[in-house]
Amino acid sequence: MKTILFVSGFICDTYSSIEEMSIDLNNALRGEYNIIWLVPNIDFKYSRFKNKDNKNKLKEPLYVSKLKENNISFVYANLDKFNIIKNYFILKDVVEQYNVDAVLTQFGPERFHATLISKLLGVQTIWYEHWPSLLHNLVWVKRLFYQLFVDKFLTVSHYIKSTLPKNKPIYIIHNAITPANTGIYNKDEYRRKLGLEHYQAVILMVAAFRDDKRHDLAFEIVKKIKKAVGSKVVFVFAGQGKHYDYYKKYIKEQELEDLVKMPGHVLNIPDYLKAADINILTSLEEAFGFCLLEAMNYKLPSVCFNSGGIKEVLTNEVDGLLAEQGNCSDFAEKLIYLLNNPKKQLEFGQNGFDKLHTKFHMSSWQKNVKVVFNNLMGDAQDYGQAKTNNYYGS
Repeated sequence: MKTILFVSGFICDTYSSIEEMSIDLNNALRGEYNIIWLVPNIDFKYSRFKNKDNKNKLKEPLYVSKLKENNISFVYANLDKFNIIKNYFILKDVVEQYNVDAVLTQFGPERFHATLISKLLGVQTIWYEHWPSLLHNLVWVKRLFYQLFVDKFLTVSHYIKSTLPKNKPIYIIHNAITPANTGIYNKDEYRRKLGLEHYQAVILMVAAFRDDKRHDLAFEIVKKIKKAVGSKVVFVFAGQGKHYDYYKKYIKEQELEDLVKMPGHVLNIPDYLKAADINILTSLEEAFGFCLLEAMNYKLPSVCFNSGGIKEVLTNEVDGLLAEQGNCSDFAEKLIYLLNNPKKQLEFGQNGFDKLHTKFHMSSWQKNVKVVFNNLMGDAQDYGQAKTNNYYGS
């Protein structure tokens, strides 16, 4: 049985959908491949945290407890951010001890060292790409690195595939979720719980306050909605990030406090989904849009820009509305249309819920994972017959 070393690059104090999917990937391949995670010590100087205070509160990275629950093998090894010689001997020992056949990297600066060193050690390198990295920062350096040291790519959308080197094998698996048993719930009850009961409609956006999520466009849309419908609706922007404090001040300066709520990083996202009427996302280069699946799970229609991987998830006028890329006026018009058409909200929400179960269900994803990894690892008997609904190889 072949062995894959997984260098996740995860932040130590978060456990979100991406960490959960990595655990699911592991479980999907159980019995087919041995997978070993490379995990940093919690007190390692280069370990990353969303909240630095957690460094002294946690005994181990949050995802490690999930590795233990799922009986997933891992080894503690601290890859230095700058010392590639030190990292070479760390990885050499792990590769030799566990007879590693391939190294799969995902996030963080350590993925560059891990990929380069693995290639030097004669181990297959697989780069799991979750965002359009070749559209930002040091593009030619990264492109050269990919050509020299990456053997194969795995990614989450055709959009991301289109940004990667054309002469490398690229495999796509669209993200998926296990639909929650949402059942029947009282929307008003959750609005009262969250202090949103005074509004006729709740519009939700779940996204970190980062450059790529384009909150600048979101707040332009907010201002257009304010002019059109006043304070009858509320926008809830759930998430934290480097621009959070800036927009906290911004809503005061623009007198938008009655129209905008910013609860920060919250752990009860399902409560907000149950309280909401419409989901939005204002990214222009979204790799996939996992939050769209979460919205579908609660029968929420989504309004987004027709860009990136979003259009691989949403179908315009079927389970949501897609506005012209970067056009805030068009986005606002589509949002107002949905606000004024509760029947369309229900229709789109149900269609999205149905699509989630047929196209983005975790059970199908698990089958696709096996097909893809058999090709990645060179174990597929028939490449042509191996393709399934949401898996595509190059």
